[in-house]
Amino acid sequence: MQLQQRKAFRFAITEIAFTMIKRIILVLEIIRLVLSNKLVTNKMNDYNLKSIKKEFKAKGIFYTPNETALLMKSFIDIEVNEVYDPTCGDGSLLSVFDDDVKKYGQEINNHQLEEAKKRLKNFYGYCGDTLKDPAFNDKKFKCIVANPPFSIAWEPPIFNGFFTDDRFKNVPALPPKSKADYAFILHIIHYLASD
Repeated sequence: MQLQQRKAFRFAITEIAFTMIKRIILVLEIIRLVLSNKLVTNKMNDYNLKSIKKEFKAKGIFYTPNETALLMKSFIDIEVNEVYDPTCGDGSLLSVFDDDVKKYGQEINNHQLEEAKKRLKNFYGYCGDTLKDPAFNDKKFKCIVANPPFSIAWEPPIFNGFFTDDRFKNVPALPPKSKADYAFILHIIHYLASD
């Protein structure tokens, strides 16, 4: 069991580093879009990067550029016949996979999920909070891609002082309430297939 925990810890550290790189890429992409005037038209003086990020966060929208999705896919070195995104948004990460690949996604924002359903072929989506109401409990995935929202708050699943969720039962410490990013990483590890 200790070897599995060490592997999970190394994986989590790698994912944290990867998440930080994704965030840097995301910020650079937003800056590029703002400067090219594609994201904000005729209101350049009314917006700055901070207000755009705040507006998107308030709406539950976290944008993943296509370049980032393609970069993430390039790291996958296995044959993929199904893929899961626990924070799928409008499906941008899943859209880089072939149409014959089964795509599973969960999204808290119904409007975004509807966009994903329109955009993706072979897509199975569920609207709900991934950390509170996880979908696809009967499945494990060989391939999981995600761009979890930046450091949103979350409520750990504790009832009468005990962890009540299998995803978090065997971890040495729960992520802080202010850092759901790490809870998403634990969710992803739980949903990974053992092979």
